[in-house]
Amino acid sequence: MILRTTGTLTDRRAATCPAPLAERRAQTQQRGDHSRSPDDSTTPLKFEEPDNVGMHFWMCEPCIRVDFPAGLPGSPRLRDWGEPASTPARLWMSDEKVASVLADDEIPADTRVLLLLPMLWLNLRSGLPANMCVQSCLTLRHAYGQLGVRAEVRAVELVARGPSGRQIRVSGREPSWRGVHFAGHCVLWLPETGRLIDPTVQKLDVPLVRDGPPVMGRLGLTGGLPAGDCVTIRRNDLTLVYTVLSGRYTALIVNGRPIARYSEEIRREGVNLASLAVIGLRMFDRVQEAPFPRLRSLLGAIGGAPESFVDGNWRFDVDGPEESPQLLDELPLAAGTPLNPAEEDPSVITPSS
Repeated sequence: MILRTTGTLTDRRAATCPAPLAERRAQTQQRGDHSRSPDDSTTPLKFEEPDNVGMHFWMCEPCIRVDFPAGLPGSPRLRDWGEPASTPARLWMSDEKVASVLADDEIPADTRVLLLLPMLWLNLRSGLPANMCVQSCLTLRHAYGQLGVRAEVRAVELVARGPSGRQIRVSGREPSWRGVHFAGHCVLWLPETGRLIDPTVQKLDVPLVRDGPPVMGRLGLTGGLPAGDCVTIRRNDLTLVYTVLSGRYTALIVNGRPIARYSEEIRREGVNLASLAVIGLRMFDRVQEAPFPRLRSLLGAIGGAPESFVDGNWRFDVDGPEESPQLLDELPLAAGTPLNPAEEDPSVITPSS
């Protein structure tokens, strides 16, 4: 069975990928040694149960294929800032893997929604340098907010440990802006669902991570994520150790000069990303089981209305007083629908702890 909307990502990916995937893999295997991190063995680890949804179905043929349109507008200016391009690692996520998230009935409804957004973002940015953690987290924060999921940006130190015990320091404990480039790493913390999400873990250019899904770990707690907490997530034989940094480093990230300059572009990219997610999710009845009232309200408002991509934005031709198709954030929602947590209170961008 093939579900189609209005196009595919093929043309856009061909324009953004500098080389075929096989060639990129060969190039990245030639990178130099990583710096080693100091011994972190004395740091208490409070989490050891990764939410490894998808680790079993990546190698399976999806039972359904969804051809998503090339809906996120290219933002060349946004690609001019981020972390220094010191690594050849590239983002990658295939259409088949995105379709698997939608089609696999074994995935819980809430996990399906939470995992789909970062995977869509990776799919649409495939071929670009993987050192885009700031842009990805800020964009996804707005996308999650559109669906009623609160997301916070958190600055972290990331150290990876291989099966041999070798340690790779991906980012340090004192992130900083170097002009328009960010040196460090950040992730998303979803305080109401207790999940940590790392959408750009592919910057760690090792076989156990390269081309794999974004990290999504269930911590077994909700609310604040205090500075100093150490979160360990295992992916096969690789151990990823995230140390939550002080809130002042998170403030440093979100208040960076490029962020203020492109804040509206970032927000709009998040709205378009959420629109694409809704286009895919509304094809499956089980999405109504997800515990996100705002998402259910959006799906009810859209119904079977056709979507269109006009002037760089996704719009829905819903019935109502408006004669022209509406943006996702313009749709009239039912009374009592929860507000967008990314916009109801600007403080949600900073840590709640």
